[in-house]
Formats: sequence, structure tokens, C-alpha cells
Amino acid sequence: MYLKKLIIVLVITFAVCYATGIFFDYRYKKNFATLFFNSTDTLLDKSKNYDIILLGNSRVHFGMNPFYIDSVTGLSSYNFGIGGSDAAMLSLSTSLYLQNHPPPAFAVIGSDISFISANKAIQSLVHYLFYLSNDTIYNALKKYNPSLVLARYIPFLKYSFFDNYNRSFVFKEKKEFEKFEHNIYKGFINPHHAGSGSTGINYVVNDEVTVVSKTSIEVLKETISKLKKGGTKIIIISPPLKKGISEAKKRKFEDADAIFKSIASENGSWFLNMNDMPVYEDKYFTDDLHLNEPGTKTFSTQVGLVLDSIVKGIKKAP
Repeated sequence: MYLKKLIIVLVITFAVCYATGIFFDYRYKKNFATLFFNSTDTLLDKSKNYDIILLGNSRVHFGMNPFYIDSVTGLSSYNFGIGGSDAAMLSLSTSLYLQNHPPPAFAVIGSDISFISANKAIQSLVHYLFYLSNDTIYNALKKYNPSLVLARYIPFLKYSFFDNYNRSFVFKEKKEFEKFEHNIYKGFINPHHAGSGSTGINYVVNDEVTVVSKTSIEVLKETISKLKKGGTKIIIISPPLKKGISEAKKRKFEDADAIFKSIASENGSWFLNMNDMPVYEDKYFTDDLHLNEPGTKTFSTQVGLVLDSIVKGIKKAP
């Protein structure tokens, strides 16, 4: 009799937890569909292929609009940038794309300090916890915490790995992003008009010394090699910085650019520094690093022109 009651209690408890997990999944995915899940689903969708993939952190995610790039090049691009991305996440996004699609003709990678510094936190990867049934994603994440095996087979346990910020969105509504013109398009999102603040864009860079991680640099090189092995042309672009950025911060990004430029030189890729162009006035920025929507039009159009000139140069080559 006792054993029967225990089994009933366990079954009911598991059923309640399972149902709660489904509800939590619905709430969280609803709040972050535009920011994360739509792009990840596209990475895994074998039916949609692109000529150009855009990779990077928030400066790409919120900065490069495929609408304007496609308008200039006549090609098809998708923005797979993710805010807070590091070298490991860049590698994971690349691997997922290549496993589910033919190699793209071009990959545009945004240069940034986040790809050359160490990141041992799982918080910037939490949306991937919804895809633990995918072997590539699971193997990439389990190194952060071996206990993820429990979340893989009992999905509602994934919320025990969430930080407080992400966990809070299970219980509250996330503010809807304003939609206008092409500000939400094929992975790209930027709801900020001229002069508006960068609410919702969390990117903190202090004036302390950035510890360059040799491991991260090697992961970055391996990611580029994976793309080049399939015949993909690599274009590394350093997004613009606000003119008023402190010299200490500026030097950190210049150091990152120097590493990216060296990597590009080693493997015959292109490197372009947008800070060499005078068109980016302060009115185009929401903070030191991020463009508002009007600024992204200029930036994306210039990226498109760079790609178009490369395409034409390749066609003319003997």
C-alpha cells in the first residue's frame, strides 16, 4: 500500500512539474522569440539556405540589417548575431549552420573584444537550453556544467540553470519591440529611433584591462577555418564606435581589431574597419558601441557595398 501511494505521489509530482515546464517554456519563448528563438530555429531549418550569413554579438545583431545588404547585393543574407556572443557561441552558430545548410558564399563576422576574451558563464547561452536534444548544442553546453544531462532528459530542470535575469521572464511580460519599416528583419532587430536610448541592450565594457584568451582566439581561428574549408569567403568587419568613447575603451577595441586583422591576413580574408569612415556621427548611436536604426541603414548599406564589390571582383577574376 505504501509503495503504491509513493508511486502515485511521484507520478503526480512529475506530471505537475512537466506541465509547469511546458507553461514556463511557452512564456519564456514568447518573450524571446524575436531576439533568439527565431534565429536559432532558422539555423536548424534545412529548407532555408542563404548566400550570406552575418555572425557576431550585439553590434552585429542590432547593427547589420539584411534588408539593406540584400538590396545592394541582390543576394540573400540572414543575421545570426546574438547579443553577448563569445568565441564559443560563434563557433556553435557556425557549426549548426554548416550541419544543416550548404556552406554560404560569404560569412561576415563582426570584430569585437568579446571573441578574444574568456567567458565561462552559461548565462549568455541559456536560450540554447531549449535545444538540448540536439547533440551539437548539448555537447557544446555540457562543458559549462556536466549536470545538464539531467535537463536534457527532464526538460523542466533547465530552469535551475537560469540566472535571475532570465528566470524573471518566465513570470513577467517582456516589452514588445516597436516595429517600423524594416527594423525587424531576418534575424536583425533595432527598435531605436534617432536620439533614443539603448534600452534592452545590455553590453558593459569597463576601463579595466581585458584578459586576452588564447583559447578563445584558437576557437575563433577554427571557426573561420571551418567556413573556409567549405569555400566560404570571410569578411571581417569592425563596426563603428561613437566618437566620444573613452580612450581606454577605444584601445580595447583597437587591440581586438589588430588580432582580427592578423587572423584575416593569415587566411586570406578581408578586414574592414568602419571607424576609418567619417559618416558615423554621434546622432547615429544609442551608446558608445551600438547604432540606432537610422545608423544601421548607413552601416548595412556600406556592408552591402563592400560585399557587392567583392562579388564583382571575384566574377572579373580569371
